[in-house]
Amino acid sequence: MNQPSFDTWTSVFLFASVQGLFVSIVLFITGKENKVANRLLASLIFLFSVTLFEYVLYWTRYLYYWPHFLQLTENFPLLFGVILFFYFKCVFGTQAFVKKDWWHLLPFVLFTVYQFPILFSSSEVKQAWMEGKQAFPSLFMWPEPMRGWNWLAWPRIAHMIFYYCLIWFTFKSHSTSNPEVRTWFKWLTGLFLAFIISYTSYFVLVRFPFFSVEWDYMISFSMMFTIFFHCLVWIFAA
Repeated sequence: MNQPSFDTWTSVFLFASVQGLFVSIVLFITGKENKVANRLLASLIFLFSVTLFEYVLYWTRYLYYWPHFLQLTENFPLLFGVILFFYFKCVFGTQAFVKKDWWHLLPFVLFTVYQFPILFSSSEVKQAWMEGKQAFPSLFMWPEPMRGWNWLAWPRIAHMIFYYCLIWFTFKSHSTSNPEVRTWFKWLTGLFLAFIISYTSYFVLVRFPFFSVEWDYMISFSMMFTIFFHCLVWIFAA
């Protein structure tokens, strides 16, 4: 197995993920006027940061020594749009949370349950998978027809596109109250759309022979930019 190592880009991405984790924790515990909105923003920064951290572990081959990060964040895209939707809902004060809002989390819960055989496997089993060896999950296996659903990336992409459209058509009229709010809304939704495009491009380009790690870095670059912009939103709001 190749020796773990960092290059310039993975070092930058590691710095961005650690900074994002720090800011998300500070933002979550800091008391502000709209506490719910700030905690939603903190959760979004946290999820992006952990995802970026897992990518860094994968590229640097340190994932082998931190095996429980294997596919830990694969279900996070099912939360990005949901959290951003409720963030705008809180900011614009259109409606308080109600019980029926919990259905938004159903796709995330279902996909997480589907991942249980991977998530709850032992370190030894996950390391064996990374070595290309055949190993059974530690707890249980789904029946044969339910294994290896590699196409599940596309429902995740469709889910993010759905929430981007929902956010845009629900809150666009609210964002026109003043130029600053309009610009802020366009930046946040624009970054989310840029991430969706980058995320989708990976699953398209990986099928071609010219695909390289530089294309993979593009997703992380969009994620890093998103983390920093959300940090700026919090700083200026303070």
